[in-house]
Amino acid sequence: MAVAHLTPIEKLMRVEIDRYPPAWGNELELEYANQVWNQICADNPRYFNGPILAFGKYEPKTGVIRARVEQYKYHAVYNSDHAKTRSLLDFNACLLAVTACISRVDPIGTLYLIGKRSVSSHSYGGRWEFGPSGGVEPPKERNTIYTHELASSLAKEIHEEIGIEINPIECVPRSIVVDSGVDSADVHFDVELDYEPDLNPNWEYDDTRWITLDDLIAWCDTKPDEIIPTTIAHARFLHAARA
Repeated sequence: MAVAHLTPIEKLMRVEIDRYPPAWGNELELEYANQVWNQICADNPRYFNGPILAFGKYEPKTGVIRARVEQYKYHAVYNSDHAKTRSLLDFNACLLAVTACISRVDPIGTLYLIGKRSVSSHSYGGRWEFGPSGGVEPPKERNTIYTHELASSLAKEIHEEIGIEINPIECVPRSIVVDSGVDSADVHFDVELDYEPDLNPNWEYDDTRWITLDDLIAWCDTKPDEIIPTTIAHARFLHAARA
């Protein structure tokens, strides 16, 4: 079972972006990556290549995330089922993403929203997660992204994936969780609602449900293969913080 590594966010000021070309990839590796990418796109026409931010590191003292601009395909090929020789596809393109941990108060206690990933998802299809989530799009010219911009990006993902409006001010960064198994780094934002929203999930979720944190932790303990590692890590973090 894959294990995710969580770092609590003491403060988050901005993302600093390095635009220098990465010093990786020989002709054999790049040719193989293109072959795998073409197979991915043939299987699922939803895929398209474009710029992403690749996570470098988080500096707790300064509140800065270091990242670089990368192409999505060099992230996608690493954990593809088509990759027969994964060692040739490790381009260190760890996708920097924002993830929502949405909660609301209910008579039985605080409930958390989780979604079941579509079986057509690139990774962890059919497994449950905190969400919505999505990669952070690099700005075209600037080399800095501030926290409120990350929150606005997440609010957009929330609206697109489950159909509700969120004020970015309500998004509070709590943790960064790195999953080396699928090469991702998720900045988890806690979002507390004072109402029960009407959900309208798009294709990315086959199902959604509200669950107490205690029940989610019990689920993580008994059937961890049904939940993605980053959600398990953040749920345990929230549970420990509450104790």
